[in-house]
Amino acid sequence: MAVLAGARAQHYEVGTNLKGAGTAAAWTLLLPRLDLRAVLVVGSVSRAERAALGSLADRVVVIERDVDAEDLLRTSGEEYDMSIDLVRLGRGGTALIERTPRLRQLVESRLADGASTFVEWRGTTPDPRDVGVAAANDLVLRPPLGPARLIAPIGLASVASRLPGARKALTPAARAGRWRVRADRLLNRVLGSSPLERWSARQARLVTRDGGAGPPAWVAGIAAEAGMDIGASGWVLLAPGDYATQKVLLVLLDPGGDRPRTIVKISANVAHRGRLRAETEALTRLASLEAAAGRIPVVEFAGEHAGREVVGERWIAGRPFEAVASVAADSPQYTAASGWLASLATATVRQRDAGDVGAALRDLFDRFSAVAPLPSGELGALAGHVRTIEAHDGTVPTVFQHGDPGTWNLVLDDADRVVFLDWEAAEPDGVPLWDLFHLQRSFGALSAQRDGLRGIDAGLRHLAAPSPLQDRFAAEIGEQARAIGLAPGLVAPLFFTCWMHRALKEVTRRTPATLGRAPYLRFLRAMLARRSEPAVQHLLGGEGSR
Repeated sequence: MAVLAGARAQHYEVGTNLKGAGTAAAWTLLLPRLDLRAVLVVGSVSRAERAALGSLADRVVVIERDVDAEDLLRTSGEEYDMSIDLVRLGRGGTALIERTPRLRQLVESRLADGASTFVEWRGTTPDPRDVGVAAANDLVLRPPLGPARLIAPIGLASVASRLPGARKALTPAARAGRWRVRADRLLNRVLGSSPLERWSARQARLVTRDGGAGPPAWVAGIAAEAGMDIGASGWVLLAPGDYATQKVLLVLLDPGGDRPRTIVKISANVAHRGRLRAETEALTRLASLEAAAGRIPVVEFAGEHAGREVVGERWIAGRPFEAVASVAADSPQYTAASGWLASLATATVRQRDAGDVGAALRDLFDRFSAVAPLPSGELGALAGHVRTIEAHDGTVPTVFQHGDPGTWNLVLDDADRVVFLDWEAAEPDGVPLWDLFHLQRSFGALSAQRDGLRGIDAGLRHLAAPSPLQDRFAAEIGEQARAIGLAPGLVAPLFFTCWMHRALKEVTRRTPATLGRAPYLRFLRAMLARRSEPAVQHLLGGEGSR
């Protein structure tokens, strides 16, 4: 396997993964299947939702006004000779169907076996005419405005609100325009904390012919292939992500209870399904590693449907690391986290030709230099670090790399063990020390934030300036380098290329106008500017920082 195969397979282009591009129609993942032939939209829906429906179906027909209905009825021959898998009743849609009986007859005559209908309304008491069915799956949606980010059966609404991650799902998704975001947040705060909440309640009804109220049939089918029956499980759908790369979470509850038992991750965007495939493969490979027991999620089932990757993992009951960890230099929680990364590195280390590692970093540097707004002097310093690795006389170790072991991806389970979540960026043939550098920066920033520092200053506090925590970081770097057989002179080149790679990943989430203010890019530049200072020399062992 190639070094950094996952990172090198990515496409790095400015502005291709901007904030606000999260799931616009998360409810569609509750359909019995996602490979639809035709969708009929009656009434008005947002442009984003229409695009989401278009990504599911071969064909989407929209009837917003009476004139559209008249056109359809006049030309209801071959052009509209389709088998409808989904009817989406948007704003004004039910009224349009009620006053056009021939349209209702036409739609009902074209419904496919297993077809679904979805309608949403506001208020606590639906008008039966608005849904037009006798049996259905009644849902609660949150937040009150914007794309739904939390969806649950009405009877599980209170359970849903208590789940980890629900708080973020209850806030509006980010959108272009600062004032629009602020207005949405204000309205959601008012509507969610006043007598207006009753009026603002969002409900929906999803009806599927021969369908039940359990988890989506396509997810249940994947679970069944692994010998797991989830048909009787309660469920909650969370879509808190603001980026297209983020996943949607389907939390499965104990049958007849309200305790989570499985978390199902679903790639919200087909273009980014490789991320969950990487997680599944990483967790499957690590499952046989003795050191991984109790420190990583357990895969219960995995598969693919309509281009989306799915992985079901056993629920980990625990507390967020950032909420409970001590941030002192002798923090037992940090000791457990960094110690486990060291164990993972020593258990998976392989010695590779320096040219293989150098080629991987040269590839990333070439792509970084093509998009990063750095002065020639800073790019030259990075190029020098890459050349140092390329020219190394001997081997360079590679290790199994988590890829994103920030403190936000750690929890303490009920046994107070640190568990590493979210292995979407895993690298089976990864670069040594990169995971440790990530953990140190995030933990150092967490410590600095509790002292009142923010932004880039928090990230630099314990890496670029003397402190007891920096002393610990320096000792850990040296110990792990020796344990895996890494030459001391390669520590600094790996440190700076680590943040180069992180800044490269970041360009997809920035526009050309904001790229220069990207946090990791600013952090990289700040560390390059300080690379000859005694504190940075101390951190990196005093060799190769220049």
